[in-house]
Amino acid sequence: QQEMGISHASLYTSKLLYTFSPRLFVMSGICAGLQSKSNYGDIIIAKASWNYNRGKMINDLGYLKFLPSVQHSEINNKLDIELKAFSQHFMRQIDSINEFFDDKSKINNSLKLKRSFIASGSAVLNDKETILNILSSNRDLDGVDMEVDAFYITCKFFEQELDYFAVKSVCDFADGDKNDNYQKYAAFTSALTIKEFLEKFYEFE
Repeated sequence: QQEMGISHASLYTSKLLYTFSPRLFVMSGICAGLQSKSNYGDIIIAKASWNYNRGKMINDLGYLKFLPSVQHSEINNKLDIELKAFSQHFMRQIDSINEFFDDKSKINNSLKLKRSFIASGSAVLNDKETILNILSSNRDLDGVDMEVDAFYITCKFFEQELDYFAVKSVCDFADGDKNDNYQKYAAFTSALTIKEFLEKFYEFE
């Protein structure tokens, strides 16, 4: 998927679902994190997501104010339990994945793995105030991206039984210093985490 955003994520997810009818669908990729809670390459398994653009504008004493409507899209409980067990196991050896990444200057030797919340929206964020406002809507929120909520909702309403989840890794902090320097490393830690889970914890029927 070259295009980013909620609409494209939903379109491509739907197209893949109805083309291949999978029993398992996993999204890997990158997200923004909060600098006080995360570092480059830290991994977030999205146990739930929501669209931070969803809500309404109100007039508050002559000032327009946005009130978010936080409606979670979630993975199923059985899969969440499996991912919790995996997270506890993988944390004990998580830094071992770094040996497979070529650019040692980008490596985070204190990687963290969380089962947490990712909020999705339609814009690329590049200012600290906006992301802090989004993160303040839920203290458990650890990441912001442009796809997970649409991916979860589309999978939820697929006509066949389906396991699905997303793993995103932190590549920037959506502030004025945003750049692409850690995108490759973040994509790597996300993909390697999924590989580890599928090989050692997920039971294919």
